Amino acid sequence: MLSTSLALWHGIDELHNEYLAGLKTNPDKLPVVILADTREVRSNDNVSFEPIFEITRWVSRPADLPANGIAVAAPAKPKPATKRGDLDEEIPFAWAAMAAIPLLTVLGGLGDFFA
Repeated sequence: MLSTSLALWHGIDELHNEYLAGLKTNPDKLPVVILADTREVRSNDNVSFEPIFEITRWVSRPADLPANGIAVAAPAKPKPATKRGDLDEEIPFAWAAMAAIPLLTVLGGLGDFFA
């Protein structure tokens, strides 16, 4: 669920607030969440729909979902860049070609060149 819609983010924020409030009375439990409804939100010429989530109950955390997360491997370190002498050289003709642009303008452009 990825969106830039402010209506969506507002609905998620409200769910988060409800979750944080419920943690006090439901430690070590997880919420069961449903999409109870949607609310139409109009702004300027746009119409968005804000989700209205509802925590229906709290359940015990499953044993295979540890509270401190699931261990994952560390990301691989990027390999150092290798230099290849034949690819690291400056291209000598690039600046010469750019320097020729004003000259071509003075001479009347490239019209005759491509004819």
